Amino acid sequence: MAPATAVPVTAAKAMECTPFPSTMIEYSSAFKQPKPPSVHPEFTTNFVQHKWDETLSHIMTGYIDNSPTNKIVRVVEAYDDAPASSVFNYANVTTDGLVDNFMTIYNGTKPYL
Repeated sequence: MAPATAVPVTAAKAMECTPFPSTMIEYSSAFKQPKPPSVHPEFTTNFVQHKWDETLSHIMTGYIDNSPTNKIVRVVEAYDDAPASSVFNYANVTTDGLVDNFMTIYNGTKPYL
């Protein structure tokens, strides 16, 4: 077996990183979850939903209009080449807590209720 030979190595200077401020504790058992941000009760938002399993892949997109003042949540969506609209009427809730939902699906020629 041949004797070991020393190979010169040149070290590159490490990039300088700004250290964490001294007031920052990297880990603390006293950590407390901050309160979630407040959400305005009246809002409209866009959504994309992808449901899937071994037999299907279902992608839909739409808008949600939330109006506690009118006790209505309206969801307008598009899937399977058909637009649809759901209206949840919170003015009509059963004793079990179920909310009245009226859904309309448009199939290109007439609405399907």
